[in-house]
Amino acid sequence: MKIVIVGNGAAAIKALEAIATHKAMSNADKGRITIVSRERTAPYSPMFLVDYLTRELGEEDILLGEKHGLSPHRLLGEKVIRVENSENKVVLENGRQISYDRLLIASGASALKPPIKGIDKEGVHFFNRLGDVKRLWPELP
Repeated sequence: MKIVIVGNGAAAIKALEAIATHKAMSNADKGRITIVSRERTAPYSPMFLVDYLTRELGEEDILLGEKHGLSPHRLLGEKVIRVENSENKVVLENGRQISYDRLLIASGASALKPPIKGIDKEGVHFFNRLGDVKRLWPELP
């Protein structure tokens, strides 16, 4: 069974833990897992991004531990642009297609941009990803 997980955060890690303990899946099936994430980082907890932004925590402090024992194929820095359910495949931004038997979309949330005048001006920032925080640091006092 080929499993594709879109996302590389807490939900994806919990799914891997569940798969690792699932008795009905063979070890061969457990080795056919692909994780696709538009982020290029190891799994981390977005809950602690504010502490990372203020440098109260380091990057290693916000990383999620992985205790599932699986070795999924990770496609980091790749974006899924389309799911073709009828053909059981996902299409990446670079055109690559990945087939699946089971698909889990665990891609997380996005920052809501409220309709406020001036929201698009220079110096107004949103962050909900590790890369967003790293881009903000040079602008902080």
